[in-house]
Amino acid sequence: MSVDTLIVATVKFKYKGETKQVDISKIKKVWKVGKMISFTYDDNGKTGRGAVSEKDAPAELKNKVGK
Repeated sequence: MSVDTLIVATVKFKYKGETKQVDISKIKKVWKVGKMISFTYDDNGKTGRGAVSEKDAPAELKNKVGK
């Protein structure tokens, strides 16, 4: 019997002083502003917003820039 574990890439960021974490699969739009990567994501039917520095962004998020 084996158990497969699913590892989902997430992005940790601070928004309005609150630390949040979002699955990459929920991210809708990604763009670059200077040295920051900004994004929108699905927050249970609402559109959430976030940003993370380019050096702290996971590779999966960097790959979505401009797509």
